[in-house]
Amino acid sequence: MPLFRRASVPGSSRPGPPGPAPAPSRACRAQLLTPIALTALTTLVALIALIAWIYLIAWISLIVLISLITPKGCPSVKIALDPYMFRNVPLLELPGLVAELGFEWIEMSPREDFNPFFLHPRVDDGTVQKFRKELSAAGVGISSVLPLYKWSSPDEDERQAAVRYWKRAIQITADLGVSAMNSEFNGRPEKADTSEGQFWRSLEELLPIFEREGITLALEPHPDDFIEDGHAAVDMIRGINNPLVSFLYCAPHTFHQGNDAPGILKHAGGLTTAVHLADSFDHTGSSGLRYIVNPPGSTVRIHQHLDIGQGEVDFDELFRELVANGFDGTLVSSVFAWEERAKESSRFMRAKIDEYVTRHWS
Repeated sequence: MPLFRRASVPGSSRPGPPGPAPAPSRACRAQLLTPIALTALTTLVALIALIAWIYLIAWISLIVLISLITPKGCPSVKIALDPYMFRNVPLLELPGLVAELGFEWIEMSPREDFNPFFLHPRVDDGTVQKFRKELSAAGVGISSVLPLYKWSSPDEDERQAAVRYWKRAIQITADLGVSAMNSEFNGRPEKADTSEGQFWRSLEELLPIFEREGITLALEPHPDDFIEDGHAAVDMIRGINNPLVSFLYCAPHTFHQGNDAPGILKHAGGLTTAVHLADSFDHTGSSGLRYIVNPPGSTVRIHQHLDIGQGEVDFDELFRELVANGFDGTLVSSVFAWEERAKESSRFMRAKIDEYVTRHWS
């Protein structure tokens, strides 16, 4: 009897042919991969990991670079130009010039064909719309409109006229799509009490219009206004008690405001929304003989609007206090002294303001 027998096909007496070999399991298939295939797979995975790592390093480097070149804490600060030295440039050409000088924002100060000093605005609705188109084409915006009117005048006729002028100026500002206006207290220092009463009368009439249009108002104490001291001006603005009304610090008026920029800005805190930047000499220096005015005892107020560095304003202490107070408003180049080199002065001021912003916010 044979020791082994071939398996027979069921139902047949004859032995059947051998059946197909069983399929290899998953474990077996893995074992079938050659060493070359394993090496290629490992290399591919390592390459993908390396690319991902390079992308991660690149993103981190980009974030670090942006953080180094971006002023810290002031992402919304605007740097604007007061174009008063260019007031003879045609209005519709002004946006292109401002862009050429390196500014993205304009503070629209008085000019004869737009909003002249102490008089009714001269611009019509059609010109407003043309001006708005030119602004858009140049990539320049208006940070604020700055009208100057006798709205605190002790003379009631002057006050009423000023209120009428204000109403038209507010409408123009709204039509330009601008949400901020800057101005001064006005009035007479020798009639401060009467001027303050007139100021409140004007505010009572104008504040509802500012509220209706959603336009803010920043006020500064100007030399020869009924309020000249910076601390007193801040207190007056607090007394207005309206979130639309804030404080404007004017650096070239430093020595008429009390020569205490850090103290005034600290006192104002978050009320400061705009700063005018230009230099000036201290008229109180050298026993009051920095300037000699005749006749002696004259009540004239003397100051300048010079390039930064040409006067005696301490801009480092000013900027340090702005940073300490979390300032995020508008910085305006407000030089008026150099019409014969207005472009050079404006470019210098843009570079100098950038320098102070970078130094103090970073």
